Amino acid sequence: MASSLINSELFKDQYSTKEMRAVFSGRAQIQSWLDCWVALAKAEAKNGVIPESAAEEIAQKAHAEDIDMDYVREGFKKTSHPLMPQTRAFTKLCSPEAGGYIHWVAISKDCNMIARLTLLATSVGQPEPWLLFLIKALPLEMIFVKISV
Repeated sequence: MASSLINSELFKDQYSTKEMRAVFSGRAQIQSWLDCWVALAKAEAKNGVIPESAAEEIAQKAHAEDIDMDYVREGFKKTSHPLMPQTRAFTKLCSPEAGGYIHWVAISKDCNMIARLTLLATSVGQPEPWLLFLIKALPLEMIFVKISV
C-alpha cells in the first residue's frame, strides 16, 4: 500500500506526473546531495582548503547511479540521519584522499537545504542560470566563510 496519493499505483497519475515523480525520486535526492558536495569541494579548492585534485575527483565521481542504494537505505534505518549514509556511500566511490574531503567543514542541514532548494527549482521547470548560481554557489561560499572565520 502506498503512503501517499503520489505513490499510489491507482492515483499517482491523477495527482502527479511521471516527470515530477522523477524530480523528487530517491536518485534525484541523492544527485542533489552529490551536486552540493561537488560545489562545496570546488569552493574549498578555490580557497585553498582542499587539494584541487580532490575536488576534481569528487566532481568526476558524483553520479547518483553509482551510489549503492541498498547501503544508503540500511544506513538510514540505522542512523535516521538524512545525509551520512549517502556521504559514506559516496566516500567509498572515491580514493581515500578525495573521499576524506567529502562533507569537509560542511554543516549537514545547510547541504540538505541547498539540495532541497535545487529539487524545488527543478520542479518548476528549467531554472534560470542565475537562480542555479544563487542556490548552489552563494550559500556554499557563505557556509565556507562562516565556518572558516
